[in-house]
Amino acid sequence: MEAFIGFLRTKGNRNNSIRRKVSTIRAILRLMVNDDVLDKDPFDRVKLPAPEPSLKEALTKTELSAIENLELPNGSSLWHARNIFLLSVYCAG
Repeated sequence: MEAFIGFLRTKGNRNNSIRRKVSTIRAILRLMVNDDVLDKDPFDRVKLPAPEPSLKEALTKTELSAIENLELPNGSSLWHARNIFLLSVYCAG
């Protein structure tokens, strides 16, 4: 598993991406252990890289307004994507 983490690093993945990918695989392997498909979890002693702080920047009111007022063809993929994005912003902030 350490070799896999090293491989991910060679592909340009940073700590947070590596943690997300390895965590997904770890969850699947734990299910396999629980279902007696595997005898033990190969990730038992693998230490994940430390998380890095992510720099998130909020949209300004002007930027959000520009997205809201963007003219898109009704029913198009972009129209739906914009509306789903706005819903997620309104519901979660």
